[in-house]
Amino acid sequence: MTQSETVAQRGVQLREVGVVYERAVALSDVSLDVALGEWVGVIGANGAGKSTLLRAMARLVKYRGTIRIDGHETGPMHRRDFARLVAYVPQSPQFPAQMRAIDYVTLGRTPHHGYLGGESSHDRDRSAELLGRLDMSHLALRHLDSMSGGELQRLVLARALAQSAPILLLDEPTSALDVGRRVEVLELVDELRLERNLTVISTVHDLTLAAQFVERLVLLSQGAVVADGTPEEVLVEEVVNRHFDVRVEILRSEHNGIVVTPRRAKSKGSHD
Repeated sequence: MTQSETVAQRGVQLREVGVVYERAVALSDVSLDVALGEWVGVIGANGAGKSTLLRAMARLVKYRGTIRIDGHETGPMHRRDFARLVAYVPQSPQFPAQMRAIDYVTLGRTPHHGYLGGESSHDRDRSAELLGRLDMSHLALRHLDSMSGGELQRLVLARALAQSAPILLLDEPTSALDVGRRVEVLELVDELRLERNLTVISTVHDLTLAAQFVERLVLLSQGAVVADGTPEEVLVEEVVNRHFDVRVEILRSEHNGIVVTPRRAKSKGSHD
């Protein structure tokens, strides 16, 4: 294998990945190459296949085709080996009500334990550090059933980061957060991505925030890739209007870059 071929295999490679749910095609022959350290945002209307794509990459649904990390097919990997490579944040996680926040985050360290070993002081320190970076240290001993939706969402992210996996799959990681917290969490993801050379693949609902943080956008429509490029290349009014079935205006802000705003069918104050 040549040096150029070795470099090309680093990161994540999908080849003709498809998923079918009871005869309904959820994902159709998706092929993607995601480079090591890249942040790719997956966008599309409801039902476009965004979450299904991440679930296939996380080995949570049956799929056809191949998914490789650094040239190695993920399907046959042992569960523990796979968990050391890929951390997944679902859109609607389940929470053990009486578990404490610090214990929940420390569960992310499980793939690094020996077969007979349990958590170490290093694992606890790592979890405490992540809670601190998410401004949640004061919640470390709180039970999960006493926490808000936004707090729980940040906790799920902390648990995923505790895995120390080089591939991070985030399914709408800020959907339960207010605007300020959304920016804060995405800033942290980007900061850690650069620190640790993480490869991040996330579904994104807010197109404006996607344009601010994500290096590359992949637009899905009816389970297929219909656009792939930089935010400037993908977030074009004609493309967004067609595939989201909505009228938008794309603005260019001096400070924030691309801003996507929906347009009302009728102007305010208009009458039939």
